[in-house]
Amino acid sequence: MKKAWPILGVLAVGAVALYLVNDYYSSRLTPERMQEIKEASARLAEAEAPAIPAADGAATAGGSETGTPDPASAVPESGSTEPPKTLPDRIVAIAPESMPETAPAEFTVAFECTNGTFAVECRRDWAPNGVDRFYELVKIGYFTDMRIFRVVENFVAQFGISGDSKLSKKWLAAKIPDDPVTQPNVEGTLTFAAGEMPNTRSAQLFVNLADNSTQLDQRGFAPIGKVVYGMETVKGFYSGYDEQLTHLQGQIVEEGYSFLDTSYPNLDSIKRAIFVEKIENAEAPPPPAPREKKPMETAPATFKVNLDTTEGKIVLECHRDWAPLAADRFYTLVRAGYFDGSPFHKVITKPVPFIAQFGLNPDPAITEVWLDERLDPEPATQSNTVGRVAFSLELGKPETRTSQVFINLADNSRLDKLGFAPFGEVVEGMDVVSKLYDGYQDNVDMAKLISRGDLYWTGPYSQFDSITKAQVVE
Repeated sequence: MKKAWPILGVLAVGAVALYLVNDYYSSRLTPERMQEIKEASARLAEAEAPAIPAADGAATAGGSETGTPDPASAVPESGSTEPPKTLPDRIVAIAPESMPETAPAEFTVAFECTNGTFAVECRRDWAPNGVDRFYELVKIGYFTDMRIFRVVENFVAQFGISGDSKLSKKWLAAKIPDDPVTQPNVEGTLTFAAGEMPNTRSAQLFVNLADNSTQLDQRGFAPIGKVVYGMETVKGFYSGYDEQLTHLQGQIVEEGYSFLDTSYPNLDSIKRAIFVEKIENAEAPPPPAPREKKPMETAPATFKVNLDTTEGKIVLECHRDWAPLAADRFYTLVRAGYFDGSPFHKVITKPVPFIAQFGLNPDPAITEVWLDERLDPEPATQSNTVGRVAFSLELGKPETRTSQVFINLADNSRLDKLGFAPFGEVVEGMDVVSKLYDGYQDNVDMAKLISRGDLYWTGPYSQFDSITKAQVVE
């Protein structure tokens, strides 16, 4: 019995540690004790994840309400997310050893991420305890190579679990006192994650992706700063996993990023967080110099285009009198070789056939140029019936046609009044169109597809079918 007491003590300490870091080892526990630990793990996960009241009809901390888009109401969108901008020259890094030992009244931190850069200006008078902790974490390099594991569109982007298990356990267990909420949780504010119980903040933070003040302010979430540069980077973080990792935080802590990189490889990362000089006028950068539009060729009255694809040949016959602006743009892009290597990145066939869409160049720099070349609206003189081809656009914005094209897989005549103007049709190869890989449906990360080109889609989307060569047949 004397030998048993130390063992029991170790088990007790272990159970407490498991509770603190949101983790458990089910193989060494009784079913009853394992259930207790699981419940503790879930409670801690909720404590580290700001929840949304279920009555709001949005994702909650415990899951998400999702559904399959109804093609009857869906439209082919062009993917308006712009490629990430680079860090402006006016941002100057500051060595951490040059910073004061304790947090100054104001300071700025830049986060260099896998999809771009964003910068946060912190003010100690907003939330002194939170700002002091954040300052300390930046000084020690805590955010280096850190995954952004929870991104819920129009809600939050959350991070704060290190890939180093020991480091995560240390800082997630080091709670800090609450601060009063002096600033609203509006879009772009940086806030510590916390539970419903007092004084549960530690090392996890989130950026508000929308105005969440109504639901978060009254629950004690105190912003410590605000994004002053690169909000488009924050909104571009991969959000395809939604709430899947919210209750797997214990496994992330214990296994580090080997678990994430194997099971959730699409997550964006913070490469490093550094102190930088104050960004002057960051919210109102000077407008870019006007750029001359690329000249468009005038298409023949009627022309054919061969699309050699990974599944076979598709032949399109285009008619300039159907939609002259669209026909000229398509003719110009084909002759420039723009579509060579372009994937069919949206093949939507479920629950009923809808569209097969292409129009992203393997080189993101080339895609970016053409995304700036918007076409003026023009009426649909032909209907979007099976096999007809039109440029995609953002719903309600007929002026957003650029380079993405779709083939109608069904009678989508409902699109006629929404600005989708067919300029051609498939005259050979609809059987090839029917073979295009449709496993991804509409579940693709357009931000990364646009900004990273084939370096990205040959990884997570390796099964895309693509156009190997597009050429005009005179």
